[in-house]
Amino acid sequence: MYPTRIHVLIVDDHRLLRAEIAQIVQKDLRLVVIGEAGDGERAVELARCLYPDVVLMDVQMPKMNGIEATRQIKRLCPEVAVIGLSLSQYAEALVEAGASAYLSKQHIGEELCPTIHRVNEGSWSQAWEASPRSLLMIDDDAVFLKTVSDALHDEHPDFLIATASSAVQGLRLLNLRRFDAIVSDFRMAGLNGIDLLKECQADSVHIPIVLMTGYGTAALEQDAFEQGACAILHKPLDPEQLYEAVTRAIRRTKWLGEVQTQQLAQRRDQLSMRIQKVDQRLQDTLKRNDSSQEY
Repeated sequence: MYPTRIHVLIVDDHRLLRAEIAQIVQKDLRLVVIGEAGDGERAVELARCLYPDVVLMDVQMPKMNGIEATRQIKRLCPEVAVIGLSLSQYAEALVEAGASAYLSKQHIGEELCPTIHRVNEGSWSQAWEASPRSLLMIDDDAVFLKTVSDALHDEHPDFLIATASSAVQGLRLLNLRRFDAIVSDFRMAGLNGIDLLKECQADSVHIPIVLMTGYGTAALEQDAFEQGACAILHKPLDPEQLYEAVTRAIRRTKWLGEVQTQQLAQRRDQLSMRIQKVDQRLQDTLKRNDSSQEY
């Protein structure tokens, strides 16, 4: 399994070409197509809902062209990388709109997948801040917990890692300090990983949680995703796989928080305007009543 595969959104108004591009992308097991759009407006909508890592963008499309769609996606989701797929005459405009790269459709067979990997790595390196990240790792296997946490810290010293031998101990640590992400085993004595997800949701603790398992079932994993797990990793664990899953979860949670803040601000502004209009109508009514009483 590749739980941290690069998520790709394909945007082109030709359905058969979208299918051809999807076939090329999905030959690389490190990539996965999570959505398709046939026009620029739909592309912007899906980018906000699905939060892809990379968008493959055509230019000439109905409703909204790819240049404007790229500009809006980069404004709404600055960490999403865009690759333009069109005629060379549009390359400069796409880059000015925020695209990370451009490919002619005639050369996508050989160059598409390597370009996706390149722009995704560049987007991660630009978006990822240098400040340390705090991670809470929970597992009742002490040897496994120490081995993985030490290996992760050796490769990525920017991570500050705390460990807990049970979900209960992990929840106690959460009451004492803030963490940027949690990595927890599925099955543990007492509370398990699903219980931990539920406890965090009940306490409104908005921390991304990545679950690990050595023998999880499909039903158990589906339940975990429905409860809010960001990713599920299978043991034995590769520290780089863990690092990618955690950083992706932190970035996505941060972005969703920013979007939610923007939406709340917009609703507040809309409500303020409505209140002003109601107040103005009330003032006008009072003035009319005063004028009628004078006569």
